[in-house]
Amino acid sequence: MLAARLVEVIVSRTFWLIVLVALLGAPCASGAASHGSKLADDGPKARWHEPRDRRVDVEHLDLAVKLDFKARAVSGTATLRGKVLVEGGVLVLYGHDLDISKARFVLASGEVAAKWQRDGDELRFTLPGKRRGDPFTLRIIYRAQPRKGLYFQGPDADEPRRPVHAWTQGETLEARHWIP
Repeated sequence: MLAARLVEVIVSRTFWLIVLVALLGAPCASGAASHGSKLADDGPKARWHEPRDRRVDVEHLDLAVKLDFKARAVSGTATLRGKVLVEGGVLVLYGHDLDISKARFVLASGEVAAKWQRDGDELRFTLPGKRRGDPFTLRIIYRAQPRKGLYFQGPDADEPRRPVHAWTQGETLEARHWIP
């Protein structure tokens, strides 16, 4: 009886120790912290990157898209609303192979062209004269032929009766192929 109770206590304490280690963010098998992010899209050998400082807080994304099934493409308008956390902030989005035709900040006085630049997959938008706590709205009009994240399906030789449809993979590494 005493031996059974002793085993029960040891097992219980071991269980809670494992839970505690998991909650505190112990390194996972790949060597990356469990709460970190991999931005490189090359599988388990991807290098872990420390999360960047948040200079803005995107509070809402309004997405309006139109799918072109023949071209396997998407065109859309992404409207982001948020607030500035650090004065002189820059909003960094990821857009793999997105063709941006227009980017504008919506201000009380009207819309103004957004100053932005592409650096690889990064889209860097300079917030116009914003102070900490100021709200912002950015509207981006774009088009893409995504290779990941948004998948177009239809009839083919193997399944001639398959309906035409599209589906998405909402994971951030794949979403950047069709959403800025």
